[in-house]
Amino acid sequence: MNHNELFHATRAAIPRYGPLAAQALSEVLNGTPATSAWIKSNFSSLVEAAQARAYELYMGYEKAACSDAVRQVLGKSITATTSVEQLVEIIAGSTAELDRWFLSMTQSRRPRAGKTFEAIVTHLFKALDYPHSPQPDLGGDRPDYVLPSIEYYRKYASDCIIFTCKRTLRERWRQVVTEGVAAQFFLATIDDKISQNDLDTMRNRRVVVVVPAAIKAAKYTAFPNVVSFEEFFERHLDPAIARWKSAGAI
Repeated sequence: MNHNELFHATRAAIPRYGPLAAQALSEVLNGTPATSAWIKSNFSSLVEAAQARAYELYMGYEKAACSDAVRQVLGKSITATTSVEQLVEIIAGSTAELDRWFLSMTQSRRPRAGKTFEAIVTHLFKALDYPHSPQPDLGGDRPDYVLPSIEYYRKYASDCIIFTCKRTLRERWRQVVTEGVAAQFFLATIDDKISQNDLDTMRNRRVVVVVPAAIKAAKYTAFPNVVSFEEFFERHLDPAIARWKSAGAI
């Protein structure tokens, strides 16, 4: 048994984060006629519910894929005459490979969860039809969006919004915040364990953290640079849209 065989067989059978996010959102919406106003008013709950559903879907796909992968790989060593004792010996003799496989699956699950969160926010964000340039190159750094466009950013960076997503932050938030950028930076997350020191540092660097309303209420009410998704639209993005329209930028 080879752990690489198991890992690649399993990974290939699990949907990528984009389709997984789309399926989760579709099931959460369940046919609801989601207007732009309704999505903005319910953005926080949609993100949380879709994230939870995506995890359930992922684990279901992973379980089925793991079962198929084991059958494929063990099938090479098992015949109709293989006894229970022989099967136990085959599995016991593969402990090291199984351990590497489980480790690979765990390590793969974490970044997929992060990408799925980003895809969920992106799906909802696009449904609102805000003008934006995806994955802009800002001197080597690529946030998820710059609003209203990369062309306007090059003319008037300080009037733009940079928005990016990270399911959890820890120290990694520093990797996605572009140094020396004049535009205000918004960092969306569902991380409920951001330290006060990091939040203070983010505030000093003009970074606003965007979280679901329930997480803000439970964890971050004392921090002015933490806003809910709904507050982001109401206080920041929608006023900017009006300003950009008035300036002829959109």
